[in-house]
Amino acid sequence: MSIIKEYTELNVARKYGLYWAQSIHGDEPSIHGTYVYQPTKYLIEPFYEISLKFKQLNDYIFLQLCATTEKFEHAQGEVNDPFYINIDWCLDKEISQNNLDSWDYNLKVLSMVNPIILISTFLEWSLKRILKEYSGISKFKVPGGKSNIDAILEKIISDHDLQIEIPQEFQSQLDNYRHIRNKFAHGEWLKIKPIEDGDIKKYFIHVSNLLKALEDTLVYKKYTFTVSETTA
Repeated sequence: MSIIKEYTELNVARKYGLYWAQSIHGDEPSIHGTYVYQPTKYLIEPFYEISLKFKQLNDYIFLQLCATTEKFEHAQGEVNDPFYINIDWCLDKEISQNNLDSWDYNLKVLSMVNPIILISTFLEWSLKRILKEYSGISKFKVPGGKSNIDAILEKIISDHDLQIEIPQEFQSQLDNYRHIRNKFAHGEWLKIKPIEDGDIKKYFIHVSNLLKALEDTLVYKKYTFTVSETTA
């Protein structure tokens, strides 16, 4: 049974800015998971259900980054170990090098793309839940030329005359990540542009801010709210 080491968790937290949802590291207060959305006051649906799933998603993504990082470091150690000896040393060394290349790709590409796809899918589901709860719409036909996320969000804002402003940084993220989802779905992985280490946390924060804005405007009737820019 493989157990993620604490120093791996901390190294991943320092690199990507992610941590266990709502947790704070006692020795390093800058490492925390308070960026993950949770309802402001009361356990009102659907925001309470959304917050629970959002925490679960964050923890899964953080765990996967930890596991992939540890696997890559283990493969790297095998290749670089000058005392690594086996009966068929050459063959085993070649296998280790291929393994290292594979986990290097997993760490730099797949472990970055997968969270983006998961968060985007989660955001779309959340907006559908909110649309059903507050507009009574279970099935919404997305107009041509629009993404599901943009169209559903515009419908919610329009139906309830909400004054919610989406920062350009967040909108650019949504547009870019929609293209990433499409390329990933069509197997065009080599065409995916690199994702920066801090982008995943930025996405989490943007989605958290948006959910908080929707909660404030729909539940507490605060009709002037701007989804603030964020720094990860």
